[in-house]
Order: sequence, then C-alpha cells, then structure tokens
Amino acid sequence: MSNYRIGDLIAFGYHGEYSHEPMPPQVLVLHTSWVRRNFPNETPKVHSLAWYDLYDNEINYLKAIMNPTFAKQISQKDYQIRQQLMQVSAGSVTSGASIESPHDFYIRVIKPFINRHDSYRLYKPENMINVKVINKREVLTGQEKGLFSGYINKFSNLMKR
Repeated sequence: MSNYRIGDLIAFGYHGEYSHEPMPPQVLVLHTSWVRRNFPNETPKVHSLAWYDLYDNEINYLKAIMNPTFAKQISQKDYQIRQQLMQVSAGSVTSGASIESPHDFYIRVIKPFINRHDSYRLYKPENMINVKVINKREVLTGQEKGLFSGYINKFSNLMKR
C-alpha cells in the first residue's frame, strides 16, 4: 500500500528496465494504480507528471488547476495563466465527462500548456524505492473545488481498468 495519493508530489529511487530519470525523480501523481485500456494484462502503474522538468510558469499553471484559491491569486498577476485557465474552463473537459483516463486528463488539460516535450511518466510501483511525499495535495473543503478536484473525484476510486 502506498503512502501517496493522486495530487501528491513525490520523490523516489527507481530501478526499472527503461529508467532514464534523474535520481530521485520528482513527480506529480496523476494516479496510483491504473491499467491502460489497450493493455488489459499489464501490471497497474503509477501515472505521473515529471515535476523536475517543468518551467516555473508551467508549475504555476498546474498549481492553479489544483487549487482555485491559488488560481485566483496567480490569475491577477499572470495574464497567460488566466488565459489558459479560461481556455480550459470553456471546454467540456472541466466536467470530467469526456476524460477517460489519467493520460487523457494530461493530454486535454495539462499538455497544451507544457511547451517543451512530453512530461507524462509511468512507473511500476514495485520498482519504486524510498518513496517520499514532498508535498501532500491540499484537501479542499467548503470552497470552490477547481478542475483537479473533479478529476480526483472521478478517478480516485477507480484503481484500475
């Protein structure tokens, strides 16, 4: 059983066949145990976003997706993030109805605002060692939930497909 959950920022050592990440990688967890639809026999993997590889404005955009209070604060200061949030909010992706997987959430909501390359990462939990939670996801109660909360509500109870 893992000590991290969707939305946590974690660091860990990894000993896998195709490991090419810096040690230890820092990632934002998009799902703790998901099986991709086209690979029904594969072992569930941790789906994540390579945090160490992002620019500050990309990190601020992700924080704004995850926390509506931060979104309001940063939107007043950063026109580009305000515009990006409005663009995502205008689409049907915010309802979560069309989001089918953690990768789909990444492609539709996150990837359009990451400028350099694909930051989506998959890790086999059994190859992850010394996992440390760097920053726990803030549980939002009694306030506007934001985009990421809708995603979490849809996928947190779906451990695999």
